[in-house]
Amino acid sequence: MLSFLAIPLLAGFVVGTVSRGRETLFLYRKAPRGVGRLVKARLLQGWLVAVPIAAVIMVVSTVLAPQVTLFSLLANILWGSLRAMASVAFFLGLALLIPIFAEGSRERVLGIMIDLQIVLFATIGLEVSFARFGLSSKRIFPGLDPFMGLLFDHLLQTAIISLVGIVLLYLGKRKLSRIE
Repeated sequence: MLSFLAIPLLAGFVVGTVSRGRETLFLYRKAPRGVGRLVKARLLQGWLVAVPIAAVIMVVSTVLAPQVTLFSLLANILWGSLRAMASVAFFLGLALLIPIFAEGSRERVLGIMIDLQIVLFATIGLEVSFARFGLSSKRIFPGLDPFMGLLFDHLLQTAIISLVGIVLLYLGKRKLSRIE
């Protein structure tokens, strides 16, 4: 449960804002494929910072659990890393759709808090909808052990967040290209 909250929080603070100001964005727009390169660079930068930290969080939270196996440790590290990548893409897409160009402003902190609430409520909503509509792995694969069932549910949620993040990145890149 700790990693459920820690990974989106980490990704939200890693992404923060898109650029250091409108002037920087206009410089990127002058270069060929500049906005696309900016988005790719920010995505890669977010992944390089968030994924290793998320992996360490998952190692610590899994090792402290009783009856930990090597498989559960590796599965949790993989899931945490994938969730961090999906969360960074999601937050960057939201930051591109609602760009805040000031680094230390109240709007930036408010934007991060709104983004975090969106991810947390989406995660809770996915959990509830899986249980309500019978999409959980316990109903689809009745003989599955509880850990594997939970892992499959979390991987499905991560895939959904990733798809939404990709769509938000595309829409945000288009919006940045059109800012005057």
